[in-house]
This record gives sequence, structure tokens and C-alpha cells, in this order.
Amino acid sequence: MRKLILALFFPIICIGQTKINSKVNSVVIYKSGAQVIREATLDLKIGENNFVFKGISPELDKNSIQVTFSDPSITINSLSHQLSLNNDSEYSDLSSKIAKANTAILKEKKKLETENTLLSFQEKLLLSNQNVGGTNVGMKTEDLIKTVDYFEMKLKKILYAQNIIENKLDSLDFEIKENNRELNGLSSKSSNKLSEIIIDCKSKQVKSQVKVIIKYFLKNAGWTPTYDFNAKSLDKPLSVIYKSKIFQYSGEDWKDIKVTLSNSIPKANSSIPNLLTWIWGIPNDYSYFNQPEAFTDNISEVWGSIKDETGQVIPGANVTIKGTSLGITSDANGNFRLNIPNDRIKLRNELIVSFIGYETANVAVNDLPISIVLKEDSQSLQEVVVMGYSANSDKENKQFSTTLSGRVAGLNVTNNSNFKAKNIRNLIEEKENPVSIEFAINETMTLNSDGKEKVIELKEIEIPVNYVYKSVPKIELSAFLTAKIVEWEQFNFIPGEANMYFEGTYVGKSQLDLSNKDTLSFSLGRDQSIKIERKQVNNYSKKQILGQSINSQYAYEISVRNTKNQEIDILIEEQFPITVNKDVEISDKLAQDASVNSDSGIIYWKYKLPKASQKTFNF
Repeated sequence: MRKLILALFFPIICIGQTKINSKVNSVVIYKSGAQVIREATLDLKIGENNFVFKGISPELDKNSIQVTFSDPSITINSLSHQLSLNNDSEYSDLSSKIAKANTAILKEKKKLETENTLLSFQEKLLLSNQNVGGTNVGMKTEDLIKTVDYFEMKLKKILYAQNIIENKLDSLDFEIKENNRELNGLSSKSSNKLSEIIIDCKSKQVKSQVKVIIKYFLKNAGWTPTYDFNAKSLDKPLSVIYKSKIFQYSGEDWKDIKVTLSNSIPKANSSIPNLLTWIWGIPNDYSYFNQPEAFTDNISEVWGSIKDETGQVIPGANVTIKGTSLGITSDANGNFRLNIPNDRIKLRNELIVSFIGYETANVAVNDLPISIVLKEDSQSLQEVVVMGYSANSDKENKQFSTTLSGRVAGLNVTNNSNFKAKNIRNLIEEKENPVSIEFAINETMTLNSDGKEKVIELKEIEIPVNYVYKSVPKIELSAFLTAKIVEWEQFNFIPGEANMYFEGTYVGKSQLDLSNKDTLSFSLGRDQSIKIERKQVNNYSKKQILGQSINSQYAYEISVRNTKNQEIDILIEEQFPITVNKDVEISDKLAQDASVNSDSGIIYWKYKLPKASQKTFNF
């Protein structure tokens, strides 16, 4: 296999180009971005061969293009990438035709406007001489009638001619707009929003059915892991369903492809960070390193209307998200609605709104709905605007979402369960690489370029788990069930969102945090079967005044009742006060059978509570 990676990217227009239909066979989707693998078969003649591969995403990273031939004797002379619209013969022909038509219309408009100006001069001249007879008096009646009739006839003729010219001018303006609308319709076709890869290669002999593989990286795709943790019962293992939320808005529709998910971030900053000298008083912030542009609003969908300056709706206007090829056209009423992709929800998004014959508008996505007014562009009446969909800047290419992270409430324990991990369903093949984990989905799937999340189940397993209840009665009289998984590394968990279920009931969401933990712990929410009470015991609480001193004594009682039909492990947390005032002394602290942290004053009781029983804790 001969492989070549080139970075020669300039438009090539070559006679005898052969257009090739290639098919996306497989895609590796990363947390942010994807590598697309296309295949095609070629027939080569002796000498130079020039092939154009159409239907390619315009959002690809040009430097990532790789071409491999199955025949190593074939040499590649050049490799280039260009936008389809710039090389589309239908668009070029129509653009030329409309340009000529609009030029002829503009000439006709100029002629009519000249005639209209002359008529206006005649009207002003006529009106300036309307004092019939001037200073002469005693004009004969028949002469006066003739003069009035002349003025009426002449003015009618002028006004009628002006009205005809104005109607013709309106008709010509409408004709120009319709011409531009036709060009808009062609430029908004999905095929014209894509790009092409052009390969110029050389063969020493005639070759048939030569296989070629094209690989490239694009950023407008990604996936996030998500889990369903279902604790069906305290005496059963934890059911875990691995799922993934996949999205892509590259411009390509991927039909019946093989998908592999990877947790690596290939476009992340690969440079090792270096510490700079820190001079006190001068900012020493490294937050710029490998961070995307953040935005506080979580807008996942934008909608609005598009009109011209007269209030007329503009159907068919192009609305795209800046930095992407994801877009839509306004409907017959000038309205539009567009999804914001998952990886751009927290970015400062901007819409580019364009329509030939009007000035392009850049609109920030802030308040919804968005009312957009396009201004008519007089210059565009003389020029046909060719719309292009270019790749993003280097700055935009660096804006990749980072790995999800968070905190999960719970307590780490060391005791293990007697359960063994068990595979229930497996829809993937897992592969551990030195710095990443890959999940190859067994079945082929279709991913359309719409930016919408598609949830795919990957596998279901049952995991050995220890359940411990935790309660902090001073804050809330509830018992929270926590699950603990030891040796969790073997299950290839990736930080992500988790849906929690207990005994068939949804209890909420959490974030899986895998940092620095021997035991993975997370909360499964409140269990109403565990009843908690906390009260101050008045018999032991009192206040005494001794001289200038006040002596206060407090006693509390916590009762825990287990109404479940099985034994539970429970952890109760309370606290003693601590003092930082030398005039205050805290003494006679007592919490029977509890562990106490002397620095924080936190009290811990760990207890096995039999089924249908109650236990009281005093301090």
C-alpha cells in the first residue's frame, strides 16, 4: 500500500477531470471531531490522471487529508481541496446568464430613469407658467378655454408617461430580485455547500479497479458518554447501561457506516505546558491553555424571522452558524428555526444571514426570537454574488470541547460484594490503546448532518456493588443510598453524565468523576423506607450563669428506623462545634460508639441496622 500525505492546497482547474463517487465506509468519532474514511475504485490510463472526489465536507482540516492506493506503483503528483460551488458548472453558467440579464436590465433602467427625469423637467416648466395671460387682462373666453385645455392635455400626458415608466422600473427591479432568488436557490443546494478533493496522479500502465482510500479529520462531530445506573434491589448487582450521544453537522450524510467511538482528543493542544516566572502583582494565569471560548447561556436552538427594510418577509434566505456548514433557509413566511450542536451550546455563536441582492448580516445569538432585517445592497444589483462556504480559521479549529467532569456524592468503603461482574448485552468491541479507549459499534448506522444528538446503547453489564446509606440529620432528615464500586477500572468507565434509578424509580442525574479514587461512589437519592428523626433532649440541656461566665449544655438524640425487609449499612454524620475564640471553651464532648475528627468536629456512626428495627444515637 502506497501512502501519501500532502499539504498542497490551491485551486486546480484541469481539463479532463474525472468525477468520482466515493463512499464513506467508516468513521472514528472522538469527543470532539471525527476521522472519516472514504473508499472508491478507479480506472487509470497511462500517464497523467486527474480525479475529483465530490461530496466532501467543507469543514475538514486540509492538513489531515491522507490518500492511499492499493497499487504502490501509482504516484501522486498533487493533492488539492476546493469548494464545490466555485467549480460547479451549473452554478457558473447560471451566474453568467443572470449577470448578463441583470446588466441588460440595468441599462434599460438607466434609459427609463433618464426619460423620467426629462418628464419631470417638463412638468415643472408647465406648472411654472400656469398664470394664464400673465399681466394681460381681458383674455377672450375662447382663448382661455383653449389654454386650459392645452395645460390639462399636456399635464395628463406627462403624468401618464411618468406612471408607465415607474411601473416599468418596479417590474425591472422585481425581475432582478427574481434572478437573484433563482441563483440563491442553486447556491443553497446541499451539494453546492460541500467541497471536493482533487488528486493528480501518474500511472505507468493502464490500471482498472484500483482501490483508493481517503482519510481526513473534521471537527463538526463528536460524542459524549452517558450511563443508566439502576439499583434494582440492595441484594442484587448494579445494572449499568453504557450509552453514547453522537452528533455531527459536517455537511456530509453518513449512510450505513461502521462507527468507532474514541475518548481521545486528537486536536487538543499537544504541547507540554511550561511554567513562567511568577512575579507577584502581575497576572499569572494559564487558563488559556487548551480551553474553548466559554459562554454562559445554554442556548440549544435559535429561531426568528427575516424581513427587508419595508417589512416584507424574505423566503429562501440562507441562515448558517458562523464557523460551520450547518444552516437552513427561511420558509415562505420568512421564519427559520435551527438547532445549535451539542459542542457549540456554550460558545458565543453568531448567525450569518445572506440573500443575493441584500447585504449579508452577522447576528449574535442572544435574546430569542431573533428579528433580522436585511438591507438592500445596491451594489449587488450590478454584480452577482458568489456564495462560498470556507473552512474555519485556526483559532476556531482550536475550540474543542473538553472532557466532562464533576463530583459524585458518597462515601468510599473497602468491603466488597459477593457478586461477580456479568455481561448482559454487548453491542460493541472494546479496545484499550496506550492513551485511549475505543468502542467499535457492531452494527452499521446512519448519521445525518443535522447536529441532533442520537443516543446509542453500547452494552449492559451487572457490576458487584456495595450499598451504604448516608444521613446528615442536622441538614435533612433523609437517608441517601450510595453505591460503591471497587476495582472499577476494569469496566472502562469514561467521565460522563449518569442517570440514576433505584428500585425502578428515576432519582436524578449525576456526573461520573473518576479522579483519584480507589472506590467509585455515587448517590442513588433518598430512600423513604429509612425514617430519620433528630431532637434536642431537654432533660440534659441546660444553661447556668456562674459569675461572669455562662455555661450552656446541649444534648441531642437521633433515631433511625429501617422499614425495609432487609438489613442495611448506614453512616450517620453529626458535628461538635469548634472554637477559635480564647474566651470560649468547649468541653465534655461525648458521642458513644462514634468516631470523631478533632480538627473539624465531625462525628461518624457506622452501623448495621437489621430489617424492621430502630436504633438511637446520642451526643
